[in-house]
Amino acid sequence: MSEVDETEENPVLNFNGQEYPIADLTDEQKYLVNQIQDIENQLSPLRAKTHQLTRAKEGFVSDLEAALTPPEE
Repeated sequence: MSEVDETEENPVLNFNGQEYPIADLTDEQKYLVNQIQDIENQLSPLRAKTHQLTRAKEGFVSDLEAALTPPEE
């Protein structure tokens, strides 16, 4: 996708196998890069929350299966 290397003195955008100096980008291009970075930052905790909720659901499904299984005599 896209990645900005900000550790350099002159940051570079790596996008689709190409490198673009940030200083050479237009204001619109910089805006779009910032939007993508912001969306990635928002998606990260949502992915973690989805994972947590999926695992919790699996636990409840397992508990229900156990509760519905008649005890062996």
